[in-house]
This record gives sequence, structure tokens and C-alpha cells, in this order.
Amino acid sequence: WRYLDAPYRSELSFYAVGRDEAPSHYLIARYKEDEGQTAVRILDLWGDLNDQQAVRALIRRAVGDAASRGAVQVTVMITLPMLSAQFRSLGFLIPAKARFCWLSRSDSIMARLGGTVYWTLGDSDADAPE
Repeated sequence: WRYLDAPYRSELSFYAVGRDEAPSHYLIARYKEDEGQTAVRILDLWGDLNDQQAVRALIRRAVGDAASRGAVQVTVMITLPMLSAQFRSLGFLIPAKARFCWLSRSDSIMARLGGTVYWTLGDSDADAPE
């Protein structure tokens, strides 16, 4: 819902793999044009992230679409080590550290963030409307 209602909805592309009537995995990408060049940011990826075949198929589909649309860059934020190898094997070869901070006044929310947490660019303000 947050992507369908986003103020930049016209810049989004939605990808899915699995059965047509019930896809198992989804990916949301944002196409942004700046000075005549298109950059793509993978905002979100969900489904069973342990299903490597489905995840790889989804990434390949999105990257292939970006290439066919003339994108000069595709960016993704990865916070799960198991996804790093997947993306690296598919051509995402230049890693960079990103600073990300989450703070809540709720002790129970902060306690839940103490373990492994999956963050995406869609969780950040990196794609706020300009």
C-alpha cells in the first residue's frame, strides 16, 4: 500500500515471481531521471528470502528491465548477509557502507530491533519526494 499511494508512484516498477494467481516474491524499484540519465533504486524485496532461486529470478528480471530501459546504475541496500552473496553474484560488485539509524521511544520496539533486522531503501527517507 505504501508504494501504491506514494507521491512518486509513476516512477515505480513492480516485479513478481511465482504463480500468476499468487506470486511468492516481490520487488519494487524506483526509476529516477537526473540530467538525462536514469538511476534505479531497488526499494524493497520480500518473500521467502531463503528461496535463492526465486530471489535470483526476481533480481535478474529487475536488472534486465533496468538495462533495457537504459539505466546507468542500479542500487540496493542490503542488511542481510545471505542477500549480499546473491546480489554480488548477479553483478552488484561495488559495496559501500551506509549509515542508517532507527530510534524509538518505545522500549519494546527497540528490544525487537536487537536481533537480525531486514532494512530496505523503502524504509529510509532516501526516496522521499523532492
